[in-house]
Amino acid sequence: MPPSSGTGRPARSASGSSPATGFCGGAVASTYNPHCQHLLVIGVDDADMAVAANVVADMGGGFAVVRGGKVLARAPLPLYSLLSDATGETVVQRIEDAVAAVRSLGSPLSAPFHTLAFLGLPVVIGKLKTCSLGLVDVWANKVVELEPALEASETGAARI
Repeated sequence: MPPSSGTGRPARSASGSSPATGFCGGAVASTYNPHCQHLLVIGVDDADMAVAANVVADMGGGFAVVRGGKVLARAPLPLYSLLSDATGETVVQRIEDAVAAVRSLGSPLSAPFHTLAFLGLPVVIGKLKTCSLGLVDVWANKVVELEPALEASETGAARI
């Protein structure tokens, strides 16, 4: 059964490539995007992307980092897919572990989950955004046409 969009219709999905992640493998999934709490997944390997997405879905929201089919870190955010019912100390440790795991994938981003969250915000902070239509240039108000995704080993780019 296709994922729900909350409207009774199947959810739409989109993919593209983002060389800025620096990923040399693995995948990251997150529901931390305060505008819509959609599941955002970015990665190099489709199988790892699926595992990361399923881990986050099973937790009811949060962060997951996967490489080679192995879950490197998870941070459950089961309350509205944004908040946790765990102690502050536990949440901080899980998020720090998840950020460290993202860095182990090769990412140079200092705040990878905040960066991922901004990709889904429908505001004009930044030029490119992701949505159910694909990659959108918000300044030009148009969908960006993408070339077919190449293997990450060929491009060094991650798929989002």
